[in-house]
Amino acid sequence: MLTTKMRVRRDYKPLNIAISIVNRNPLGSPMTQVYNEKTNSYEPNHINTPLVMGVNPIMKVKDGKKTTEYGNKDIGEMKWLLNGKDISTLSDWKACSSGKIDGDYVITKDGDNRGQIIIYKNFQAGWRGDLSFAGKIYDKRTGLNIELSTDPVSIGCDNSSEDKYKLDLGEDEAIIYNPFIDLRALNDYLEAHGITVSDKDKQKAESSKNTYLRTIPIHVYQGATELSKGYSVNVYRVDAAGTATKIDTTADDNEIVELTLKKVTIDLRLTESENYRVDAVMDGKTIGSDQFSVKRKHPVYRLTPLNRGSIPADATFKISEAECSSEGEANDYPERVLDIQWKTDTANKTGVEHNVGDVARIDLDKTGIGDTNDDDWLDIYMESEQKGAYAIATDSDGAELLDENGKPYIFN
Repeated sequence: MLTTKMRVRRDYKPLNIAISIVNRNPLGSPMTQVYNEKTNSYEPNHINTPLVMGVNPIMKVKDGKKTTEYGNKDIGEMKWLLNGKDISTLSDWKACSSGKIDGDYVITKDGDNRGQIIIYKNFQAGWRGDLSFAGKIYDKRTGLNIELSTDPVSIGCDNSSEDKYKLDLGEDEAIIYNPFIDLRALNDYLEAHGITVSDKDKQKAESSKNTYLRTIPIHVYQGATELSKGYSVNVYRVDAAGTATKIDTTADDNEIVELTLKKVTIDLRLTESENYRVDAVMDGKTIGSDQFSVKRKHPVYRLTPLNRGSIPADATFKISEAECSSEGEANDYPERVLDIQWKTDTANKTGVEHNVGDVARIDLDKTGIGDTNDDDWLDIYMESEQKGAYAIATDSDGAELLDENGKPYIFN
């Protein structure tokens, strides 16, 4: 007897990775200390209120029905880089002993906060540095180690003299936007489809932090005094190479909705992943800067076709509806955040495309379904992916399409 074997392996889709640095200090320790020369003191004093910087990985794989999530616990070969150099190799930075605060920093090795760095070092007045994180994650499906790296964030210490200026943003360094749970966007969708939204639901959406309209407070100080005039504010996009491009905040074709001396409001629908810098300018000179980043979350979701009942013999079409859930919550109207393509398979035809959206109206003649015991069946399924950032609507000549108020339409 001759036995012939052939081994075949699964073909996996790539591991999707988004990772950023977040300030995890529950007492709100800022990225920048202030040194007071008169009192020879720091605010905050990192010995008492350390700077706690964590990493927020959003990693997922999706291979048909096989979905696996990774998190902080899966990160290996972790290291924090200061100005591009491994902090553990720097002579003026000493790691704390196990269980003791006898050095400058500790890197958490276990638990949900694995990878975070706790900094007890008080910085020299006037010093600034770029802090970033690097590591690896083992992809169990492919047996490969995937490199992880974050964009740098700026840490440092300002000198609190009477003439010293400073700009602080009253917001997290990293803003994560999840369109699945954006109640304001949901209300917009309902009203656009003629569905009444109650005042209570509108108030709930406006008070939610996860809304596409995010307002970031701007604080400009001269010494300990907060200023409210005498300066201007600019916003820049910063690319991976560190090149800053000024945003024309007077135009309607970008994500900056409003910029004043005290706040910047951004429409998170119009961005997928960006780094921003805010500058305060006085007499043509930059007197203070701060930065933030925006990333769109791509959570794991589940789609299920409803109406699984049998098909009457004289039926000419069948209706099916998509049921969606994500992170344990039901998501009504999934077409708001997902591109959904309905398809069918029969004994006679496979991969037949129908309409897109929440609800499918399936033309049975188009499917190839038969009327015998061998071919009178129909498989209904959906192919889907999360929609990306909105874009400005234009006509065939590239001119923007405007509403009655002269504002451009956006779509995804």
